[in-house]
Amino acid sequence: MKRFAISMVLVALMSSSLSADQNWTGATGDWTAGTNWDGGAAPGAGENAGINNAGTAQVLGATTAFRQLELGTSGTGTIDMTAGNLDVTPGGAWVSRGTGTGTFNQSSGVTTVAGTFFIADGGAGTGIVNLSGDALLNVGGNLLPGGRGAVGTFGTLNITDDARVVTAFLSSADQAGVLGTINISGNGFVGVQNQISLGQGGSNITTVSDSGSISSGASHIYVGFNGSSTLTVNGSGHVSSGDSFIIGTNNLSNGLMTMNGGTAQTGNGNLGGGALNIASTAGATGHLQLDGGVFTVGHSLAMGAAGTLDITGGALDLAGNWSAAGFAGNFPNATAYGGAGTFVADFEALTSGRTRITAVPEPTAGILAGLAGLFALARRRRR
Repeated sequence: MKRFAISMVLVALMSSSLSADQNWTGATGDWTAGTNWDGGAAPGAGENAGINNAGTAQVLGATTAFRQLELGTSGTGTIDMTAGNLDVTPGGAWVSRGTGTGTFNQSSGVTTVAGTFFIADGGAGTGIVNLSGDALLNVGGNLLPGGRGAVGTFGTLNITDDARVVTAFLSSADQAGVLGTINISGNGFVGVQNQISLGQGGSNITTVSDSGSISSGASHIYVGFNGSSTLTVNGSGHVSSGDSFIIGTNNLSNGLMTMNGGTAQTGNGNLGGGALNIASTAGATGHLQLDGGVFTVGHSLAMGAAGTLDITGGALDLAGNWSAAGFAGNFPNATAYGGAGTFVADFEALTSGRTRITAVPEPTAGILAGLAGLFALARRRRR
């Protein structure tokens, strides 16, 4: 009898620790309305919230904190947030978990997720997070656009207007076969306290445009970690690494960064802070294409056998006093205009202890022929 009594007590304790589920049953309606949930009340402390019936929950004001959020497990689920707060504590959030489709739209208010925020995870599903207006997303764990899953898992994070994201970690495309996409535009901002890993194991596409920006605090940015990643900077976009910037990290990884404008930097722009490594590990492939904008390197540049750099309309600010010939000699995989140009080094133009490396195209055969014709014409006139 004592064993039975003890067992019953343990079962009761375990049952009390398990989380209840509140599943959305409404079509489109207010999150706080109990009639939209199968339990008769909006999710509260210790409860999991799930939307999987093709419905849309509208967050219009203050809500009660709850344990975990799931949008689209095998079906579809949507949240439209225009004000107030959404507090997921102490668990995580899934926008698409399994084979479902989840959409999270936030144009204002504050969303807080204490744990990990997955955007498509656990199956061939699709997750989309759209942040606009003055929305703020706080993530205490890892933000994963494109988490774990099978081939055909798509996770997308769109940040525009004055929307902001603050997260401890950012990893995109956690496993092979997963595609993670990040678009930052307007004045959108992503602040990551630790490292940024783009193409953690799968494929990532990240674009920073307009006056959008992304920074890694005091840690590294990886463009292609174990997978592949394409990072493009347009307009006045800004990408800042608190430490080193690595394009093509580990064996079989592939990283491509293209700058059409804007700025990028290592070591938060401080002289002596953070290196730029382009496929410096055996088996990695990396390329930096500078068609516009300025990439500032705080410490040093390292390029492996499969690491390449091409400068056309952009500029590389490199620590130290470099000559054009010295730069070309030290980095034989670096080209100007794809090999059809020459480097220009200007140390005097900067007062920060760096040399600005730019490129000019070689004169084409047509231009040379034209110049020769002008010289010949001038000589005949003199006669």
